[in-house]
Amino acid sequence: MKITSKNIESFNLFELNGRLNQEDLVELEDQIIEKMKYGSKYFLFDISKLSYLNSSGLRILIKTQKQLKLFDGYLVLVDPMPNVKDIMKLSELDDFLNLRYGLKEAIKEFI
Repeated sequence: MKITSKNIESFNLFELNGRLNQEDLVELEDQIIEKMKYGSKYFLFDISKLSYLNSSGLRILIKTQKQLKLFDGYLVLVDPMPNVKDIMKLSELDDFLNLRYGLKEAIKEFI
């Protein structure tokens, strides 16, 4: 799993590539906490190359979304692969987690 993070204008972009396993979850959560600690509250996750997401991964996304809402923040997930999208739909989290298709559409959420 590869996690890339960068700042673009007023939001943080995380690109997730591969299978999100337990070790990666700890690293991802640490990066999110670090960004939030310094006042970041707008997050965009490009999950177009995320091939696997388990319940622990969903928990991190839900937790992040809830924390960001406390500070009028926002989390957007971009271009989920079909199997990841299906997991979110089956869990009835696709609306809560703000799925968008295309980076341009997702960026509009922050403008």
